Amino acid sequence: MTCSQNIWAAAMAAWPTILLSDLLRYLVVAGGFAAALAWAPAAWRSRRAVRIRTVARRQQLREFGHSMLTVLVFSLVGASVLLGYHAGLMQIYSEPEAYGWLWLVVSFFVMVVLHDAWFYWTHRLMHHRRVFAWTHRTHHQSLAPTPWAAYSFAPAEALVQALFLPLFLLTLPAHKAVLFLWMTHMIIRNVAGHTGVELVPKSWLGGWWGRWLTTTLHHEMHHAHGHANYGLYFVWWDRWCGTEHPDYRDGLRALVDRLHLPAFGVGAVPTPRKVRGNTATLLGGLIVAGLGTFALPDARADGALGEWVTQGHAARVNVRPCRGEPEKLCGFITWLWEPVDAHGKPMLDARHPDAARRTHPLLGLEMLSGFKPGPIPGSWVDGHVYNPEDGRTYSSRMKLRTPEVLEVEGCVLFLCSSQIWRRMPRRCDSESQSS
Repeated sequence: MTCSQNIWAAAMAAWPTILLSDLLRYLVVAGGFAAALAWAPAAWRSRRAVRIRTVARRQQLREFGHSMLTVLVFSLVGASVLLGYHAGLMQIYSEPEAYGWLWLVVSFFVMVVLHDAWFYWTHRLMHHRRVFAWTHRTHHQSLAPTPWAAYSFAPAEALVQALFLPLFLLTLPAHKAVLFLWMTHMIIRNVAGHTGVELVPKSWLGGWWGRWLTTTLHHEMHHAHGHANYGLYFVWWDRWCGTEHPDYRDGLRALVDRLHLPAFGVGAVPTPRKVRGNTATLLGGLIVAGLGTFALPDARADGALGEWVTQGHAARVNVRPCRGEPEKLCGFITWLWEPVDAHGKPMLDARHPDAARRTHPLLGLEMLSGFKPGPIPGSWVDGHVYNPEDGRTYSSRMKLRTPEVLEVEGCVLFLCSSQIWRRMPRRCDSESQSS
């Protein structure tokens, strides 16, 4: 099998796990909210209800059926993300030190804000009369949505919503834990917006949450009226673009005022023990559902040996012990993005300072040479890197930022520049060495 075939096979082998993860995430959260609302005292639900329309007969069964198709679409896109990760395109990492703890924390909020923008503008686009029928009408069949409507999309809409993740990872790096937290936040906010009951504390609704974040009422009005309140997490796009429903703020104030009235006959409030038990069950389910996020291969800590994708994916370099000096590391080009020139002939080392070597092909060229283990584990020093683009050789050192990320630095006098290389899957190494 070729390297690309191996990567494809690995992604397909992981697809059932990804499918199960997406299915459990939906079932645990949607089912958990539905069960909690069914068990909640009727008077409590009545005070917090924001229903505008009536739930239709057999609606929840229809929502569940469409959601199963969405789970399938989401899992296939998830498998494509894994495929891109193996190919060195998706920027997923497992060691916080790779990009620093600050980015690890900030990246979660960046994902949420960008996802909200993606949702708002694609949501508005899908309301256009030319595409609404085959993209968004399925979701709007639920005029009074239930928790099961969270994934009730047509396949086209499911694909549009799922594309945010690979597009983000092609552009910005994300830690596995951040991906899990983002997915958990996404499904909880999504399901909560379809419950028809306002769930957050009344002080939040009258304060910071009501000012900046979407509420269940916000999305309930969208389902009931159609052309308003397009936001997913935040209200700012609707306010900036004039698409907030004109009655939304008055409706939210009326709800807050109602919740501040004395609660006569609300019924028994769940005891802390019951709340803790239900919360533990929900969190346990979310952890299980999130295991698919961590189905990516574990980082290896066996040094720099193996095949690496250069920055920009221009080439792959196989790092291995030098011939005759096994204590040192050398690197040979095993693959090129452009292996032939405009005439269809193999790319040559045309800029080499030794004219006799300018007819040698770039494939198989020794690019790294003479790297000795450095004083810090995971570092190599006193090596040289040859740049075929200018025919010059630079003094160089290497450092493993993580077992998956190699930093290669070249220097002329006191001027240095570095590149980030990413490890190829181990199963492709033998193929590269034989090429």
